[in-house]
Amino acid sequence: MFENRLLSDDASVRLLCCDVSEVSVLQEFAHYCASLYFDSDGKSLQKTAFSPTKITGVLPFIVISEIIDGDVFFRLAGTLIEPIFSSQSVTGKKVADFIPPESKDAVQEFFQFGGNNNLVSFQEEDLELASGDVITCMTLGFPFEREDGGKCFRISASYYTYRKQHSILPEGINVKHSKIHNIRFAPLDKFMDAISALPQ
Repeated sequence: MFENRLLSDDASVRLLCCDVSEVSVLQEFAHYCASLYFDSDGKSLQKTAFSPTKITGVLPFIVISEIIDGDVFFRLAGTLIEPIFSSQSVTGKKVADFIPPESKDAVQEFFQFGGNNNLVSFQEEDLELASGDVITCMTLGFPFEREDGGKCFRISASYYTYRKQHSILPEGINVKHSKIHNIRFAPLDKFMDAISALPQ
């Protein structure tokens, strides 16, 4: 399903990194993950090395997900992200419980494709509220490994623009429909080389 969304040439990956760098939250998140990547001997991202306290400015926008036996679970959702899914804590709950039934298979495959192939993901989507307003969202995600090498975590940062003014979500948010209109994947090594070459 997502094979045609994979960027294979260096020029396309550099363009993706330029798009990421235009959003300060995503840029800071990308450079932090790049520092973890280049500090690791195996040229991978280790979940044990990830420290939210190192990126406190990004933390409200963070989601940590874990794949267990094919199911995706929330392990952490930032304070500006959690209201999208629920008015209560989503920690420990299945992602599938918060998305429309017709989207569940695609979401499962999204996580499997990114994790199994060690890929960075970038997506843009519009969230239509019950009020008729639209929130535009950009999400950057990275595959993280357990200590035994299993790629079972995806850590992402999402930047939301509400009414094209700011990234603070309105209270009592009620998402009626979500439309993803751009998904791109990039090999982890190529993305890290390209993002590290850009100024912070």
